Amino acid sequence: MPTDQGDRFRAAFDESPIAMALVAVRDDDEGRIVEANRSLAELTGYPREELEGMPYEQLLAPEEVGTDRALMRELLSGQRRRFHVEQRFRDADGRVRWALANAALTRGSGGAALEAVRGLQDIGERKLTQSRLEFLADHDALTGVFNRRRFSRELSAAVARARRTGESGVVFVVDLDHLKQVNDTFGHATGDEVLRATARLLRERLSEQDVLARIGGDEFAVLVPRSAGEEVAPLANDLLRVVRSAGRVVPLPGFSLSASVGITRLNRDQHDHGADLLMDADEAMYEAKGAGRDRFSFYRGGGKGVEGVQHKTTWSGQIRRALESNQFILDCQPIVRVRDSKLAGYELLLRMRGELGDLLLPESFMYSAERFGLVREIDRWVLGRALELLAARPQLRLAVNLSADSLVDPTVVDFVREGLTRSGIDPSTLTIEVTETASIADLEQARDFAARLRKLGCRLALDDFGAGFGSFFYLKYLNPDYLKIDGEFVRSLPTSSVDRALVAGMVETARRLGIETIAEFVGDDETLATLSDCGVDYAQGHHIGKPSAVSETLGIGG
Repeated sequence: MPTDQGDRFRAAFDESPIAMALVAVRDDDEGRIVEANRSLAELTGYPREELEGMPYEQLLAPEEVGTDRALMRELLSGQRRRFHVEQRFRDADGRVRWALANAALTRGSGGAALEAVRGLQDIGERKLTQSRLEFLADHDALTGVFNRRRFSRELSAAVARARRTGESGVVFVVDLDHLKQVNDTFGHATGDEVLRATARLLRERLSEQDVLARIGGDEFAVLVPRSAGEEVAPLANDLLRVVRSAGRVVPLPGFSLSASVGITRLNRDQHDHGADLLMDADEAMYEAKGAGRDRFSFYRGGGKGVEGVQHKTTWSGQIRRALESNQFILDCQPIVRVRDSKLAGYELLLRMRGELGDLLLPESFMYSAERFGLVREIDRWVLGRALELLAARPQLRLAVNLSADSLVDPTVVDFVREGLTRSGIDPSTLTIEVTETASIADLEQARDFAARLRKLGCRLALDDFGAGFGSFFYLKYLNPDYLKIDGEFVRSLPTSSVDRALVAGMVETARRLGIETIAEFVGDDETLATLSDCGVDYAQGHHIGKPSAVSETLGIGG
């Protein structure tokens, strides 16, 4: 090439922020680095003088060499003009890292290939984020075991195998007794440690083929495929023992940890859906809890006969009684503005008084409520109480959670409209929260719900944002007023560069769309300060204010 072009190429090559190398493609030097720029030296940790003369393949991870040779052959034969591929390379310290690799040929005046221009762009941070998001899709972020979504898939596969091959199996539901009291007495950080220790010890007790998942706040599930009947009771006793030992791994002075375990069997003829298995085990678990806890119970119905029907309706009966006798209770948790810590409103949190007088969290009963078609009645109850509170205290701003079922119920917006009109409530004081991880059956109906709600003047929040792959899809369709950033991205925010990058990205996306952001699970001052640096608008969590009874906090019956 002419001198001026050569000079411009040399300057661009030397100063490029992309790591680049000129690699020989002819004669005995084929594959050796002829020249390396400053960025390649910085990326790999090798001095430029050491890079020059080194076989380029020496930079590649061993498993990448074969593919790279095939791509270079296609380049030299004219089958390709260039290639771009994600590729692992090794730096001078022997660490394997990810890069976007590209290559093209320089040719002389006669068209003969002179050298290959090869580039590497570090994509390690992106691969780490991608890997984490893929992991979170199937795993519980706190404990690392499978989540409900993945467990449901495993159950469905087990049911299909049972129908096809006659393979038997057993499902256990393990519910930690009194975890709420652990959280209230020792703090949520200790409660989280209990959950992590329990998951670890359960995993150690189970075999590799057994499937373990956390399916609720204090609830684990286990699928044991190909299980012989005589193994079930000893394993159930072991699971109880494991939970007791978790209470010793995490110091809980004056407190003994235990569990209630429900068991159901899987066979060829018994179940049509994996969800039925889980519900049966859940029913048996509540029987063990009602019998005194720290024990296991078998599902007695077996899906056959009157006994099974009667047993299966006990949990639905408890929810119906709670609706009829006002056994649902509302707690509230404050939400503050990050920039000045001023109170911005409260989120209403649902509790149900159990048969033993204890307060049950939604994850304990909402699954059954959905299965028995009672969740819309619960939503109506919560909305009705929220409207009563706003009518009594017009200066309040309240947020309530609705199930996915209510998002496709066209009468819900009419119910809200009637309540607002009757009491003269400012609609902007009511925010409806939609859980991003909820399975919305009809997205078009949900979009219509959101549009009608905003037309009333109410606000819409997309809860648990970032927890699933549907986040931005729901964002596009529902066009919310607020994004509630999932607590998993907030817990370790001060110490995790990945979480900070993700939260900052969510905030920037929201801001461009005119949406405000709310961070959940704020646990300390450092997290709050980091949220401020990221530009988050509002925050809630135990550091800001723990959930407390509406009647105590607001002085109004809840």
